[in-house]
Amino acid sequence: PLVFAAMLSQIKRESVACLLVEKTDRLYRNLHDYVKVDDIVDVEVHLIKEGEVLSAASNSDKHFMHGIRVLMARKYSMNLREETMKGMLQKARDGVWPTKAPLGYLNVTVESRKVIQPDPERAPKVRAMIERYAKGDVSIAQTGEYAHALGLTTRKGKRLARCEVHAILRSKAYIGVVTWQGEEHPGIHEPLVDQATWVRCQRIMEGRNLGHEQPASAREHVYKGMFRCGRCGCLISAQTTKGKVYYACTGAKGCKRVGVREEAITAAIAERLRGVTIRPEVLGLLKEALKGSLDDERALREERVGELESRRKTLKANLEQLYADRLTETVPLSVL
Repeated sequence: PLVFAAMLSQIKRESVACLLVEKTDRLYRNLHDYVKVDDIVDVEVHLIKEGEVLSAASNSDKHFMHGIRVLMARKYSMNLREETMKGMLQKARDGVWPTKAPLGYLNVTVESRKVIQPDPERAPKVRAMIERYAKGDVSIAQTGEYAHALGLTTRKGKRLARCEVHAILRSKAYIGVVTWQGEEHPGIHEPLVDQATWVRCQRIMEGRNLGHEQPASAREHVYKGMFRCGRCGCLISAQTTKGKVYYACTGAKGCKRVGVREEAITAAIAERLRGVTIRPEVLGLLKEALKGSLDDERALREERVGELESRRKTLKANLEQLYADRLTETVPLSVL
């Protein structure tokens, strides 16, 4: 789109008299492009393979036939897209990942078949990140910090954003499932984690812990995500032992985990805060930051609700279709 727009700008700016094109479908991507080129009345369009020259002086029959070819090119493009989508859907139904491999996998060709396989470099790190979150004592942001400490990056070498961590934790690709156009199919690729670990991650993100309410210990870690280890720089995580909350380094870089009681941390913070006042403008910034954090959480909840609603509609449609098939005896009772 940018190249096409730049071409039109150059034609107008430099008063280009002639535009050489191989054939119709190489010039226009859609009808909008056709209208834009047609509006430039001072340029001649030479269609080399079709042996045709179009200009403002061309008669109406020529423009009419050219318009027909534009529509035919558009139909060809749409048919090509439909066939491509059908092919990708069939690949998904065969258990083959149809597009670019998710992070932690690589697109490879095995016996003339394009499949995905675990990335030797990133797969262990993705697995470790998912398993770390599944323990239930770190947030998505902390999990991102953990992944960063492991050296897990995007394919462009960038740090994982929070939304990317969230997407990985949600994706069923890592338990061997191929999801395409609302359908789920068993994949032929190797899972990175077991289903129990993945389900636990979903429960944690939904505020539950394996089917029951999240324990008080997980809710009462007031300093989660606030501190880093003075030795290795990794995040300090919280855990509850015998009713007492302790904070220690995540140990991602092999650092020795030495626990500190929450009460001791609170006392040290209180000592530092004595005599400290917050200016009104700073207080306003703090309020905005808290509001932004709440907005992020709300957006995540709405996203999850949308996913569940989409899944509900799919299941309902499947049930209705199954019922209709039974009424018409399309599906034998023995199959159900």
